[in-house]
Amino acid sequence: MGQIAATLQDRFGPIESQTALTSIGGVVSNDLIRDTIILIAVGSLGIMLWMTYRFRDIRFGATALVSLLHDVLVVVGLFGELFGLPGWLMDVSPFQHVPQVPVADASVGSALALLAVAAGLVAVGVGGLRRRDVGAA
Repeated sequence: MGQIAATLQDRFGPIESQTALTSIGGVVSNDLIRDTIILIAVGSLGIMLWMTYRFRDIRFGATALVSLLHDVLVVVGLFGELFGLPGWLMDVSPFQHVPQVPVADASVGSALALLAVAAGLVAVGVGGLRRRDVGAA
């Protein structure tokens, strides 16, 4: 790296060094925020138009946007603390509002009861599948 820097200095003059850039000015910050909002709006409009054109129904486009918003909320809720996001932003996620419920120790009786309910539901499902009126292929 030293040889490249020396060659550049010989050709273009001394290189002014800047040790670190630790802040972004207000104009750049406002431009980044404005451009981000514009790009999100244009992208959402593009998704909505494409899904509406492709499936001939606007409900598919709206559903795609709602699922995209849900995905963002899930990521914010699950990884917000890891990313160091502020509390007000993490409170947007529905996962932050789960009530604290006291939990009792698990017992064999409760596990057997849940197993019996699951087996009963499987039996009902299998019985319903056998009674369907779809012809064999």
